Amino acid sequence: LGGIVLILLTMGTFSLVGIDVEFFVNDWMVPMGLFGLLPVAAYLVDKKKSLIESIAPVLAKIFTPLFLMVLVSLVVAFMMNSLAPGDNRMMLIWFDLVLAVVLGLALYVMSSKDPSHGVSLWDHLTLALIIVAIIVDMIAFTGLLARLFSGGFTANKSAALGENILLLGNLVMMAFGYVRYMYCKRSFQDIVVMQMRYLDLYALWAIVVIVLFPPIFSFR
Repeated sequence: LGGIVLILLTMGTFSLVGIDVEFFVNDWMVPMGLFGLLPVAAYLVDKKKSLIESIAPVLAKIFTPLFLMVLVSLVVAFMMNSLAPGDNRMMLIWFDLVLAVVLGLALYVMSSKDPSHGVSLWDHLTLALIIVAIIVDMIAFTGLLARLFSGGFTANKSAALGENILLLGNLVMMAFGYVRYMYCKRSFQDIVVMQMRYLDLYALWAIVVIVLFPPIFSFR
C-alpha cells in the first residue's frame, strides 16, 4: 500500500510540473517494487514472526529514503522548469497532499523510534526529509499567496492558507526539534511532546473552517 501511494504521488506531482515519468515508473518503480515485495515479506515473516509492533521500524526505514528521493527530485524538477506555483491550482493541491503524507511518515518514524538507541542514520534521513518538505511547503505557500493577491480571498483559498501555515509551522518545529536532539543533546521525548501538542492546532483549524467559514463567506 505504501508503494502504491509512492507511485501515485510520483506520477501525479511530476506530471503537474511538466515531466513525464511514466517510463521510469513502468520500467523501474513497478517491477522493482513488485518483485522486491516478495523477499521483503519473506524476511519479515521469518524474522519478525508474530511481533506485529516491530514491523513499524522496518516500514519507516523503507519509505523514508524513498520519499526523500521523490521530494528532492520534485524540487529539482520544479527549479529547472522555472514554473510559477500560483499558475496551477491542481499543483498546489498535490503539493499539500505530498506534505501531508510526508508529515504522516515523519510521525510514523517517530512512533517507531527507540530513544534509548541514540542518534542514528535514520534520524538524519528524517531531518533531511523534513527540510526538503519545508522547501516544498514554501513553494506551495508562495503560489497560494500569488493566487490570493490576484483573485482575492475565497473559502477554499483561506482554508488552504491556514493549512499551509500550520504545515509549515509544524515542519519547522520538527526540524528544530531534531537539530536540538541530534546536536544539542536534548531528549527525543521533547519532539514527541511538541508534536502531540501541535496536533490540537489542526483540530482547531478544522473546527474554524467547518463552523465559522460558512457564515463568514455567506455560504458560498
